[in-house]
Amino acid sequence: VLHTPEDVLLAVKDSALMSIPKGYPGTPKGYVLPITQNPDLLWPGWETFDVKRNGFSEVKINVRDVKGPGKVHLFTQNSFADTKALLDGGSTALPGTITVKEPSHVHANWVFTKPGRYEMTVDATSVRYGKTVRTATHAYTWAVGSKAIAQAKSCTAASDTAATPAADQSAGDTGGAALGGLNTVGTSLDGAPEASGEGAAADGETANGSQDAAEAASGAAAAAKKEVCRPVKIATKKASPASSDGAKRSATPAAKAAAPAGQAASIATEGHFDWGVQLESGKLISALKDDRSAPAKWVNPSSIVMSVGDKANTTAPGGMEFIAKSGAKVWLIGATQVPGVPWLGVNTMHPSIVNGTTGPVQMHLDKVDGPGKMAVFMSGTFGGGVGQRVFDNVGGPTSYTVAANTHAHPNWVFTKPGHYAVTVTQTATTKAGKKVSATGTLHFAVGTDAKAVASSVAATPASADAAPSSDSGKAGDTAQNGDAAQGDSPAYTVVGRTPDGKPCDLNGLPGTGADGQVREATIAARPAKALGCGVALGGFGLLLGASVVARRRHG
Repeated sequence: VLHTPEDVLLAVKDSALMSIPKGYPGTPKGYVLPITQNPDLLWPGWETFDVKRNGFSEVKINVRDVKGPGKVHLFTQNSFADTKALLDGGSTALPGTITVKEPSHVHANWVFTKPGRYEMTVDATSVRYGKTVRTATHAYTWAVGSKAIAQAKSCTAASDTAATPAADQSAGDTGGAALGGLNTVGTSLDGAPEASGEGAAADGETANGSQDAAEAASGAAAAAKKEVCRPVKIATKKASPASSDGAKRSATPAAKAAAPAGQAASIATEGHFDWGVQLESGKLISALKDDRSAPAKWVNPSSIVMSVGDKANTTAPGGMEFIAKSGAKVWLIGATQVPGVPWLGVNTMHPSIVNGTTGPVQMHLDKVDGPGKMAVFMSGTFGGGVGQRVFDNVGGPTSYTVAANTHAHPNWVFTKPGHYAVTVTQTATTKAGKKVSATGTLHFAVGTDAKAVASSVAATPASADAAPSSDSGKAGDTAQNGDAAQGDSPAYTVVGRTPDGKPCDLNGLPGTGADGQVREATIAARPAKALGCGVALGGFGLLLGASVVARRRHG
């Protein structure tokens, strides 16, 4: 769900307060939102996947001003805990500018040195067709510590508006681009108005007309009544008996074998991927989320070979002796994105899993067929190096629990070059209480010819991505001119409808962590410069400022 930044107050709990080792930003103590996910805390980040496909160059996220009782530090670390500044000029202290050169999905360490209320003024700039484009400026407000959060809750109680939609309004994805909760974005660099109705055009760029100024003004007058755009299945022809229960089925059908026999698997040399599951007709299916296209696709894990080449080659530091001696050559898919290396995470955010299961998903490492050792682990915080171990074939854990509605990135380490086939069984519990399991195999070409590995792997093609099932359309309802249909099938078209049945555009906003499609988007305006009192406490994936800079054009 996307929200205007001014409508959400970001709450940093007392549990984020920790001692910071000497030599790290914010020492000796601060409120830390770590680069790796803690389900109890916010997990802020930014994403620019749509940049290149919409004609933009690199993106500059400009934090123009920070007001608050202390300092705010922002920095990253590699998988072995070496810190690195993210701001231009090498500083870790905000304000400053983050230059995102490649389409990326990024998380970082955030440190607030004192409790209290902080406000950040943010915009973004990029260049398209020789023109510099700048978004509107927005304010991101944080409440750090229990006292500031209590004040925010008091504000919420006094307000008639809520920053987040009711849970039962979601059509399957309550997750952010990175994690469950909210997914906040305020601006767009293609000139499209924001979710709130404000224009963001500059330097000759004009709005695309999805909501004009008059609508924004009328929306501001009725900000307390927020409308949402929900996906609705509309019959395009009489559904066959087999498809009559379509509205109850999962958002994305299972992968179907349609490729010619013997076709090689495809090769991924970079890009964002998540190993997750889908629930289809009561059956669990192992699936790989491929974010290299928009919307993202969920495919059979064996249909893609992860090419882990020279750019993934590094030397093991101390503290990893359970898999490699210090100084030994290893190949690494890290917890942070590296150009030229596939970035592999885990994900329980598919709409069918969010809506159809309860509790976590268990991942069990069944076997690793390959020439060397493999270990998967989370990064430690502040020099910890290796954090929680996920699973490996070196005598460590073989099972890992992925919390509900979660997206996380561990480190994947391989010790020798060659073809690795990693088989994992995932288990979930349906809302009816039934245990369901699925087994999938993911292939890695580590320091070797990926084409040869792909040729040896029979591809299973991508699933036919359909839009999420939601409320069925009203009797007699049909697709209308201007509807942006998604996931058409022979029997149904999925279109956008407001709660009162009016057409709306499902495609007008950037993607989410589930499959790159927005499930429910706020389309009403908010009062200009008004601060909403909605509080986001935990499990929050933040798309900072204008980090998703390009909305897909349609028509």
